[in-house]
Amino acid sequence: MAREECIKLIQKAINLLEASSQWNDRASMLAHRLLVEGEKRRDRHDDRDEHMTRQYLQHTALDLFGVELYPLASDVAAPKATDPEVYFKMYIKKLWASYEEVGQIANAIVAAGFHPLSQCLHMHQAYLQDEIIDTNRFIMEGDAAKWEFHHISRYQVSMKDNIHDNYEEKERKQGDTY
Repeated sequence: MAREECIKLIQKAINLLEASSQWNDRASMLAHRLLVEGEKRRDRHDDRDEHMTRQYLQHTALDLFGVELYPLASDVAAPKATDPEVYFKMYIKKLWASYEEVGQIANAIVAAGFHPLSQCLHMHQAYLQDEIIDTNRFIMEGDAAKWEFHHISRYQVSMKDNIHDNYEEKERKQGDTY
């Protein structure tokens, strides 16, 4: 019985990761259009990270349970924002939703007796927590600066924690040279 429950939970995680990956892919184009280049790279990085975590779960399900699981088709709405402020406030909502759902699935996998299988989801949740903290800080800074673009641009490409260059380096390590 626990195995069947775990398989259902893995399927749920696969579906969540696929939908989130698609959302991040679309958000990267939006960020690019809004000229928040660091966020474009972060979204692309997150898209690939979720894709790889999904693949790991799929192959582990095959090795562990002998089942092939694929993401169910979902109609992921493209994120919409007209300016960086709307983008970041939309992004924080998405982060929180993903954080909560990933945590629920990971904890349910542990409760079903498959703790090792939950570890990749707990690691993803920890990453999301860091992103929530960084994004909340940036929203506070944006609010304080009245969302003037020169402050946003400085944060994206020239401050000590240079979002753009940090994610560009990560992308290059993953083979992306564009």
